[in-house]
Amino acid sequence: NRTAGAFVTLRIKEKLRGCMGRFKTADPLYKVIRDMAISSATRDSRFREVTPGELDDILLEISVLSEHVKIEDISDIELGRHGIYIKKGMNSGTFLPEVADSTGWDMSGPANKERHS
Repeated sequence: NRTAGAFVTLRIKEKLRGCMGRFKTADPLYKVIRDMAISSATRDSRFREVTPGELDDILLEISVLSEHVKIEDISDIELGRHGIYIKKGMNSGTFLPEVADSTGWDMSGPANKERHS
């Protein structure tokens, strides 16, 4: 029943199939997870809606968020443990902690840039 932001990531055979999240909410965590699971399957604009035939193959990953902490130095980031929220002007981006592990990042950026093009 505690309140917390969360992201729900859907994968099929380790390939991203959908991901949606909410940073701040007054809703209990279980409702956020329910809503983000539905949104990941039906509203991620990068993918078509999940079909009933895919359900048996989907791996669901839940990331519960802690409060944002502004850092002063990049060395404050522990890859694989900390997520990153970056904002400049009207643009922003979010990287969950597992993104660094699954893509081979180190503190200088992606280890294999060809994988990300």
